[in-house]
Amino acid sequence: MQFRFLALGGVLGLIGGLAHASSFPLYLQEEDVPTINNYATGSNLFTLTVSQPVLCANTGPAAAGGQNGGLINPVYSNFVFGPYTVPQSGVPVQTPSVGLTNVQYKTSLTPATYVLQADSSLGTPPLVCYVTDANGVRKPTSDIFVDNFDHDYTVGATPDIYDSSVTVTVEATPPPGYYKFYVDIKIPTPAQSANFVLRDGYNTRVFNNTGGGWCQAGSTTDTLCPVSTTLGDINFTQTLNSSSLPTQIRFIVFRQYNIGITPNPGELLALAALFSPSNIAEIPLGNNVGAAVAPTPQ
Repeated sequence: MQFRFLALGGVLGLIGGLAHASSFPLYLQEEDVPTINNYATGSNLFTLTVSQPVLCANTGPAAAGGQNGGLINPVYSNFVFGPYTVPQSGVPVQTPSVGLTNVQYKTSLTPATYVLQADSSLGTPPLVCYVTDANGVRKPTSDIFVDNFDHDYTVGATPDIYDSSVTVTVEATPPPGYYKFYVDIKIPTPAQSANFVLRDGYNTRVFNNTGGGWCQAGSTTDTLCPVSTTLGDINFTQTLNSSSLPTQIRFIVFRQYNIGITPNPGELLALAALFSPSNIAEIPLGNNVGAAVAPTPQ
């Protein structure tokens, strides 16, 4: 299950629609706790600089009003995740995710805390956020006592454990030129109609936005694109219901190296996340995010 609300720990001050703090925790239900170094609010937008990746997407159908609400934009290091724009500076800027409805200062909590509420007008909040560590690894489960060995992951089994997943597999493609990797998703048949959203992101210190792109492969084993690549981030939504067949899809991604840049050993290069609706209880959690990390010499 994904977060239903965000809580910011610490004492902050709001001045003219803007708020800043040196550092304080960000609490998301069932996720690890990153540190927020500063943030700003205004014009229906909440922008925060975080100590580790916070990946967000909206899983709601636009036709039913699922894309309503305010905007949240968690910025991590040199990363852009999901949709982005390219201003005159030429450096891609991450596009905020929609679905945030309220920011409240809760003096009833100890310490006093700002609470961010996700849109719930459809019953299930469509805004979903994941947190990973600096290597792009999400926590394994929501319960440290839950393992992956004693469960039947077949839909309809008792207990019914749902597990969609994404993996990232890298081809050996050192600079210059293009960095190539595969993004493979698996989505079992859900018990009810649900939108699943696949997004990816990359390190702008290492890669640029002027070349490369992505495509949907013809099969789960293809290594070549059957069509021309699409520039930008992977923007893919799959709607399934209880009558749908399980889904397995491969995407092929190319990112163009910046001139004269070599990845540092262990540097996080790319991320892909498969977002499931917040009313689906997923176990495990860790395999909803895949990462590509520069190799470390042995």
